Amino acid sequence: MNNKQIIKKLVFFGDSEYSKIILNRLNETELDANFTSYNFKPDLIIGKNSKHLLNDKYSLGIVASYGKIIPKNIIKKFKYGILNIHPSLLPKYRGPSPLQETIINGDKIAGVTIIKMTEKIDAGPILIQREFIIDKKYTTKKLGEILFNLGANLLIDILEKLKQSVTELPIVKQDENKATYTNLIKKENAKINWKESPEIIERKIRAYIEWPIAFSYAKIKTKNQKSKIIRIQILEAEVQNNEIKIKKIRPEGRKDMSWSDFLRGYSFQGFLD
Repeated sequence: MNNKQIIKKLVFFGDSEYSKIILNRLNETELDANFTSYNFKPDLIIGKNSKHLLNDKYSLGIVASYGKIIPKNIIKKFKYGILNIHPSLLPKYRGPSPLQETIINGDKIAGVTIIKMTEKIDAGPILIQREFIIDKKYTTKKLGEILFNLGANLLIDILEKLKQSVTELPIVKQDENKATYTNLIKKENAKINWKESPEIIERKIRAYIEWPIAFSYAKIKTKNQKSKIIRIQILEAEVQNNEIKIKKIRPEGRKDMSWSDFLRGYSFQGFLD
């Protein structure tokens, strides 16, 4: 496979802020002096709708944080297949929410994997994989940015190798016995269960900070001493002495504020289970 073959019909699939990290790296990366008239800029960029791919043939596809399943008839349109950048150490955390699961489970090691796409979701053979040591309490957004930037570096390395050789890169089949799966996140997943441990609650706040945002219902008293239930989004918290300490919130219909400011301005009666 030579560079001109890859560049001629390169298609990118992505529809999130993480996708932009990969796409921007592709657009910015220049090849060596022998190919100064070429770079890795895709000829076609796909968002939610890929049906207009049906009438043409392509060389290579790249998928990064794409919210749709690519059907088999589209995958077959690519002579050299489709590469998928997935933010986990596959076969662990297949599916739509590996970043959130990594944080909620308190993993100490995360990673990114580039696979050759097959019809089965996130089950294709592995081209390359890198670990990342989790040394801080990352939010989903920050961890995602780190892993997709790492994935972008790995992708460029793969494309550089492909342009130098007509042979396929070595691949490793995933171990199905070690496969674990993540689920599509729903709004109700972000409702805080105060019976869970402080550690789990704090992790969920970080995991769901982009969407759907952790929330709970609180009972307050109005100025005329009437009870009222309001919805509060919890944006930041920490664990101190085995207790959850809320730091930043967004009350229903209000701007973000510190927990201390909320307590000064509201007659807080407690959270509801």
